[in-house]
Amino acid sequence: MWLVQLPEADSYHMVYATKLIAMLTGKLNENVFALMTPTRVPFISVGYHQETPRVVDLELAKRDGIEVIRRDTGGGTVIITGNQQGYRIGIKDKAPGKIEKIYSIYLSPVIDTLREYGNPQLRGQDLLLNGKKISGNGSVTYDNITCITGSIIIKNDITVLSKYLKISSEKFRDKIAKSMEEWVTGLSEEIGREVKPVEIREKLTKVLVEKYNAKVYDLKEEDLSYWDEVSEPEPDSQNYLSHVDRCFKVTSKVFLCNEEKKFRKLVSVTVRIVDGRIDDAIISGDYFVNPRNAINVLEEALKGKTMDEVRWVINEFLRGEIFGFTKEELISVFDDINKKYLQQQ
Repeated sequence: MWLVQLPEADSYHMVYATKLIAMLTGKLNENVFALMTPTRVPFISVGYHQETPRVVDLELAKRDGIEVIRRDTGGGTVIITGNQQGYRIGIKDKAPGKIEKIYSIYLSPVIDTLREYGNPQLRGQDLLLNGKKISGNGSVTYDNITCITGSIIIKNDITVLSKYLKISSEKFRDKIAKSMEEWVTGLSEEIGREVKPVEIREKLTKVLVEKYNAKVYDLKEEDLSYWDEVSEPEPDSQNYLSHVDRCFKVTSKVFLCNEEKKFRKLVSVTVRIVDGRIDDAIISGDYFVNPRNAINVLEEALKGKTMDEVRWVINEFLRGEIFGFTKEELISVFDDINKKYLQQQ
């Protein structure tokens, strides 16, 4: 394994550091563990499969100068601050099929480091410390290289930025903020003293070198140039379907319908139905799929089909590994949309 210390970078470089680490993993032909330098300016990172206008108050964020960036991994909206120690893990090995297994194996250095502060446990893609979330993780695959992206929360200042999340009511927004305080923690809160990110970097480095025999790799000029090249924003999904939140009739032949359901992860489905057939569809949420374009393939396959054909299309075209919902659960969302659609006719 190689150990890489990434220099201070802007938000786009931080978000797309996975592409750099994937390249280095292939170049060095070994797994790579990279330590991020914490950001100076907080920003919001939206999951690859999310619809930004549904989850972030873009006007408020723009007014306050908070950048909103779509990352290339799945999962939910993440608020990045300077009180988080980020890491990226490039996996050259043939990764296990199940996402949970990947985390249990390759987050071991993080778990070993957290043991100095309490009792860490892996739950899904999150790491808990003494029963509270202290680390969130996601993954993305480039060709044959899987990258894990995650961070350790040093101090829980996330609730301060919860106002930028798009919540249906102030009452519910307060519940979200309270939930973050109750179920999300930071190392400083857990051990009762101030912890600096540099302390975690030093401890992680020691664990990686002494227990996992990691070798230090110094970034070359061509590596940094590559990082610059790939740090471009992903296309966003801010289109007309992003603002549909119910089922309504546009004309006698055109209907716009949306339904959201919470399974292991949130799934939001929006469709435009023209002359009884699906004309357009968006399946968004904070889930993970591998390969990443599996949902795009399904959305295209749904076009031109009737609502009665949805079950067949999902079973036929939805391929890959899904973390957050099952095929039957996704079908149930379309079933609910169909009920609303039939009521509107």
